Amino acid sequence: AYVNGPAKILAALPGIGSSNSSAPANVQVVFSEAVSTTAGAFTITGPSGNVPFSHAYNAGTRTATLTPTSPLAAGTYTVNVASTITTVASGLALDGEIT
Repeated sequence: AYVNGPAKILAALPGIGSSNSSAPANVQVVFSEAVSTTAGAFTITGPSGNVPFSHAYNAGTRTATLTPTSPLAAGTYTVNVASTITTVASGLALDGEIT
């Protein structure tokens, strides 16, 4: 019988390594499985350091949405996702690979 493994990140919007002419209103992370997540499992870092954001998770689409509390300045940003996120069905920690 097929057994789901740990969740993986399927997509990030804006896409990984993408360049935008204007700052996105939010960042979305889509998972392969339903996950348990909190804002503390994510960080957004930019030219001025850590970026404060609000966090929402849609279980139906398996999507975490991170919305900066103020507009992003021009520059390069990094989103980190911690392995403290767990798969709901199995309790397994997030897989480190992106599919």
